[in-house]
Amino acid sequence: MLHETLPTLIAFTASWCEPCKAMHATVEALAQEYKDTVSVLVVDATKEHGMVETFKVQSVPTYILVKEGQEKGRVCGANKQALKELFASHVAPLT
Repeated sequence: MLHETLPTLIAFTASWCEPCKAMHATVEALAQEYKDTVSVLVVDATKEHGMVETFKVQSVPTYILVKEGQEKGRVCGANKQALKELFASHVAPLT
């Protein structure tokens, strides 16, 4: 479920996806760094077909940042730097 007051990072992954596994530690680190200012929702793209269609996800991993009901950005693939930049642009870190 999307958090209504905090920005939400939706992480579309799959258990068979090696790049998804490689990005897991990065997502966890960002979630910890931005705790209380962002929620993280991990979605198994092989099981949640409705969400995949709703967000027009074409490959995994795909990371979508939703803020105030609007998509603020997405990162497709295992791009750690782009994911960090997405957070830096749209989420205030916990001080």
